[in-house]
Amino acid sequence: MSAYHITFCRELSQLLESGIPAAQAISILQKSAPHNYSSWLKSVAASIDSGDSFDQALKGPFFKNYQLYLIQAGIESGNAVEVFTELANDLENQRKFKFKVFFGLLYPLIVYHLAAVVIALLKLFVSKQGNGFYPAPALISFVLILSPLYLSLITLKLLFFISSISPAFKLAFDHTLLMMPVLKKLIEYKNKYRFYKTFYLMYKSGLNHQRSLPMLFDSMENAVYRNQLQKINLTMRDGAGLEELFSTCKFFNPSDLARIETGELSGKLDESLDLIAKDYQTKHKNCLILCNTLLFLLLFLVIAAFMIYHIISIFQSSYLGPLNELLNE
Repeated sequence: MSAYHITFCRELSQLLESGIPAAQAISILQKSAPHNYSSWLKSVAASIDSGDSFDQALKGPFFKNYQLYLIQAGIESGNAVEVFTELANDLENQRKFKFKVFFGLLYPLIVYHLAAVVIALLKLFVSKQGNGFYPAPALISFVLILSPLYLSLITLKLLFFISSISPAFKLAFDHTLLMMPVLKKLIEYKNKYRFYKTFYLMYKSGLNHQRSLPMLFDSMENAVYRNQLQKINLTMRDGAGLEELFSTCKFFNPSDLARIETGELSGKLDESLDLIAKDYQTKHKNCLILCNTLLFLLLFLVIAAFMIYHIISIFQSSYLGPLNELLNE
């Protein structure tokens, strides 16, 4: 997610609010957009001119499914301006928090790489103290220390790529992730925040449940949760309240159902949905900070283990080895 993505949503909201048609607004934004966005906006404008709806034209690499459904809801209800403003605010908050997490992990990662360099230099120094110069042990140590980190990152990238092209693998992969204690909470809070936030915006835009819920269910990122929610769609009946519909699904906990029922009875469902979304947003941020802290500690433990092991091995080969040879003689 680039900074221009946020700028695009905010400026588009302002242009639409001033009464400029969507196609013209896109053409105006295209002139000042970066190259990758400019070519995409050109195709968006062409799609609108050919008769596609605005939300269909925006399909591409820069908007996720739930965002496209939200835009569609805003257009159908005549609240596109508010939807794009909310999207800009939400994207900006996500970007700020991601930067906090990134810089929180940057320090231990730098220390991890420095530790690899220090150990390699120690190995190099020891090899110089002998009869010859042998850089191979130093290089091998450097690679062995860094390889677990980079192999883990490559493996994760590969798993996410396979899950993006294979629905069956994604379902199995998502199910596996939900079996891990800390990750389960992190995924749960993120998906529930996004569900309630999007539902709140759709409800506020005037979209009815029969129209908004199927879109919400289909836009869930986690395949396990999506399958659970799509079963509700099959059992929907006229006259049923949201609390009654949602009570058949494990995705919703009793406290959330109680707040939804209270919101429906009081006529303030939008406020209830917004409060639930904010609660899950806070929980998600706190859980992400916890994961960040645990990863920080794990990296330092790995660094300490590698340092101790290699210092002992260097000491043993440099001092204990020659000492044993002298004693044996």
